[in-house]
Amino acid sequence: MADREYELHLIKKRAQIVSWLVVVSYWMMVAYAYIVSLPAEAFRFFWWVYGVGSLPIFITSLILLRSQRLIWRLLVPILAVVPGLIETLVFSPFLGPNIWWACFVVGYGGIILFTWKEWRAVLLMVGLVVGMGLVVAFLHPHVRHLPPNLLTHGTIRYVLVVPALGAAIVIGTIYNKSLRERLSIREKQLEELLQTQSELAQQLALRGEEAEKRRIEVEKALSEIARMREIEAARAEREAFLMRYERLMRTGYGLSEDEFAQALLDMLSTDISLLGGLFYTKENGGWKVIAAYAFPSKIGQEAKGGPLRIAETLQKPYLLEPAPPTVPISGSLLVQPKPTGILYLPFYSDASKKVVAVAELLLAKKVEPSHIALLEEILPRIGTYWGERQRIKASAASPEK
Repeated sequence: MADREYELHLIKKRAQIVSWLVVVSYWMMVAYAYIVSLPAEAFRFFWWVYGVGSLPIFITSLILLRSQRLIWRLLVPILAVVPGLIETLVFSPFLGPNIWWACFVVGYGGIILFTWKEWRAVLLMVGLVVGMGLVVAFLHPHVRHLPPNLLTHGTIRYVLVVPALGAAIVIGTIYNKSLRERLSIREKQLEELLQTQSELAQQLALRGEEAEKRRIEVEKALSEIARMREIEAARAEREAFLMRYERLMRTGYGLSEDEFAQALLDMLSTDISLLGGLFYTKENGGWKVIAAYAFPSKIGQEAKGGPLRIAETLQKPYLLEPAPPTVPISGSLLVQPKPTGILYLPFYSDASKKVVAVAELLLAKKVEPSHIALLEEILPRIGTYWGERQRIKASAASPEK
């Protein structure tokens, strides 16, 4: 439990002890009244005020076993002094010490039965008892009707009461000291627990920071691994892509130029989604179609300038996007495909730095820039290969001329 709850627990224990002491003192008064053989009217007074009057404080003591609410603790000092004030009111001569004794009791009770935060309730209780004492002093001349007796004005009562009160104070002081020691031990335990909790929280925070650092390091490592995997995958894809065209060029010497150009278009159609394509070779200052994909009727036709001239000048892939609406597309009566663009691949020789052939590709869907970059790498390879074949062909034809 928290410090305040533990303090209230100790105060409730004190209130229980005080309430039981009050009940016992009430019945001691009744027993003493019976022993000294008081007059019948005086005995009835003590029976009703102290005997029957012990029921409220007895009930309060039972309630305090389960509750520590302020109202029940307020009733303990008030119920302890009410019989004495009533006794002062009805007996003659006037018992003035009982009034200041009642004020002392509630003041002392306010110190031991309440916390310092409950000072308003203590002042209210003391003010109530002081007011009751003033009312008793004012009404006494008009209400007194019982004569003095051995219990109210005799010395033997105070001879017995004073040692009993002294013993109760000593017992209460010892018990209060014990409670204070237990409270001190409890506070030390709480301080140790708080210190341990603070140390554990610091350790947990450090471990959390270390875990966060490790998590960041792991994420960086995983990110680097993913990046390296992407690089490796791109490298493998590039090498496989280039290897296919290198293989085509190695085996292409057994093919005619037209057959090689057709094989090249077919291979490009596997790497790019095409609706059609043409392979142009440089001839007599113009361009002649020697192979076609999906447009066999175009073989043998010639072209000049236009996009072919732009591709020759740029010497890198040239994308015409979107495709002009006048591009002839073969289809069916129901389906007329629409090209997304036209890609021109100028193949140039590393030796002469001149474009020797151009592939005109009609795209069925958009080509990614990364794939165009791969296509750009094969332009000088195929251009050099094509130029070498033309040189060999020219060298072979020279002796015949």
